[in-house]
Amino acid sequence: MEKRVSDKRLIEVFARVGSAYATAEEVGISRNAVRERLIRLGIPRKKMTDRSVPPDCHPDRENFSVGMCKRCYMREYQRIYYTTDKSRDNYYRTKYGISYQDYLNMQMRQNNRCAICGKLSPTKRLAADHDREIQREYGVTVVRGLLCTQCNQSVIGGVEYSDEVMRNAIKYMQKIIRLRKKYKEKAIG
Repeated sequence: MEKRVSDKRLIEVFARVGSAYATAEEVGISRNAVRERLIRLGIPRKKMTDRSVPPDCHPDRENFSVGMCKRCYMREYQRIYYTTDKSRDNYYRTKYGISYQDYLNMQMRQNNRCAICGKLSPTKRLAADHDREIQREYGVTVVRGLLCTQCNQSVIGGVEYSDEVMRNAIKYMQKIIRLRKKYKEKAIG
């Protein structure tokens, strides 16, 4: 629940601090609410993003938007946007044609381990290994498995590894060959 702030107080704070972001911080209501009310009160939007007023975060830098320098604004945007399940779902649907829930199910089936080396990946997300050839030829995105960064970049790329890991990589590549054969048969028949 947001605090009730009078229009007079809102304008006084905005006039003193010079940005909608700083006004929102000081009066304790959301930036969007501050912006909407300032527009409703007749303060032009340009005035709210006045670049001549230094940002609150780093006064020595140029004001990029909402009272922040560009670096802080981008960091805040990425923190908010990229940490939500909705944004992750959008990313996986766009890039791989699967939902974020599908990704999590694959991760559970693999016990949060890389499909090639079997290493546990407790902190970093596993990379979705997809077949670009099937995607290019048949217009279908197929996620073959989840790999750690090292296997995704080096083992699949051909860098030497231990014998056991290479055997696992061979098994994995045979799975890829079977999968491609299956899609070719579907396309022909």
